[in-house]
Amino acid sequence: HEARGEGKQGQTAVGYVVVNRSKSKRFPQTICGVAKQRGQFTNFSVSKPVKKYDYFYSLAQDIISGYSKSNDPTRGALFFHARGVSPGWKLLRTATIKNHIFYR
Repeated sequence: HEARGEGKQGQTAVGYVVVNRSKSKRFPQTICGVAKQRGQFTNFSVSKPVKKYDYFYSLAQDIISGYSKSNDPTRGALFFHARGVSPGWKLLRTATIKNHIFYR
């Protein structure tokens, strides 16, 4: 849901951020724990159903089953925002993919 307006590349990148967070000691240690953190991902803060559930479920399975640092298009990112936002983070920018900028 967070990257619903992006193509597969952008959606995959956001998926990698979720997995990267679950592997970091700074965040919950499960994917569900990361996704359900308050204020982090809009799919848990809006009541609209996901229209392409099967597609997103399949994409998530592909990310989880094929996860490796060498496959990660975000190069280990733990954070991201849309290009139109400027949060002023003092983090290392790792990638720009479609409409999102990624950091760690």
